[in-house]
Amino acid sequence: MKKIAIISELSNKTMNYGNRLQTYALNKYLSSNDFADEVHSLILNFENRKYILVEKLIYELKMLIKRILGFLRIIKSKKVSLSRENETSMFEKRLSNSQRFTRRITTKEIDSLEQMQNENYDTVVVGSDIVWKQERVAVDRMRFLDFELKNPFKKISYAASFGGVLIPKNSKKYIKKYLDDFQAISVREKVSVGLLEGIGVENAVHVCDPTLLLTKEEWSAVAEPVKGIQEKYIFVYLLGKDIEHRNSIEKLASKNSLKVVTIPHANDNYDDVDDNFGDYREMDASPENWIWLIKNAEYVITDSFHATVFSVIFSKKFLVAKRYWIQDINVRMTDFLETIGEQDKFVDISSVESLDDFAWNYEKIFSITEEFIVNSKEYIKKTLTE
Repeated sequence: MKKIAIISELSNKTMNYGNRLQTYALNKYLSSNDFADEVHSLILNFENRKYILVEKLIYELKMLIKRILGFLRIIKSKKVSLSRENETSMFEKRLSNSQRFTRRITTKEIDSLEQMQNENYDTVVVGSDIVWKQERVAVDRMRFLDFELKNPFKKISYAASFGGVLIPKNSKKYIKKYLDDFQAISVREKVSVGLLEGIGVENAVHVCDPTLLLTKEEWSAVAEPVKGIQEKYIFVYLLGKDIEHRNSIEKLASKNSLKVVTIPHANDNYDDVDDNFGDYREMDASPENWIWLIKNAEYVITDSFHATVFSVIFSKKFLVAKRYWIQDINVRMTDFLETIGEQDKFVDISSVESLDDFAWNYEKIFSITEEFIVNSKEYIKKTLTE
């Protein structure tokens, strides 16, 4: 019996729509095309990962800060629950809905490194999403498949992302060492091919995000309606915290006689900028609702990679708002827009005066994405069957 494991960023503790949908897509595609008898998306529940501590003192300091911030978030959450009881309940329902969606595919929870080492898979695929995000202080060896199973296994990456434009100097030799043990390497951003070449890792392939492996019809079958929205609307999905972006979007919506539909606090944390933003605030939206909201929108305005991809899947008029609060956060969106030839859709939304200033040529876009998807499927077939 041939078994494949997928390691991404899947977690029972987060409500990241894009991560859950790309996990679903890759699992669904591999399962539906008979690449294995069993395909498991792994949920890694343990914290004692096999880290290489590049700068130990800085790492320990960072972990201390992380614990303090976690404690402060708990205190803030308790205060929020007292003042926004209904909204907190909806927030918890969103998490429950996300967990329910993930049950559409076969998952397996791994609670310790020892349990992982006792598993028996023929192939482990790392990806997609930002599984190779790099920090100065440590390298996550689990995400570079530097572990043993009961039997030897094939190591493959599919659409793995660094999420940025650099690899820290002190991490390069470790990453090269781990990737030299891979049988095939593919990355989601074209810029990552150059990053890997820069550390001596050759033959990395640029492939599409897993969500593009499924058709518009397949995603439409997953979508579930959001009740109560009758008017035409702009769907706004913002992870950034810029109040000016929200003010500008409201003006654009008013100018075009459109309502604003949004999912507040999209980055899983409460933020005041979303308190009064939007005509329809879908606090408890499930991943199925999220797809429907994009599919039925007149426009989509987002700073999210996956909301951009789904806008393309459903031929939507979309704009990608620049995020300024984290360096290199925009590379995943700009890389995708460059791939499909839509760089002008990456904007400072505060400076956009009219939505009529933009044009979306989907005949051209689909001619590009069709070839991209075919090549990506060929990569999967070649690496899993040879």
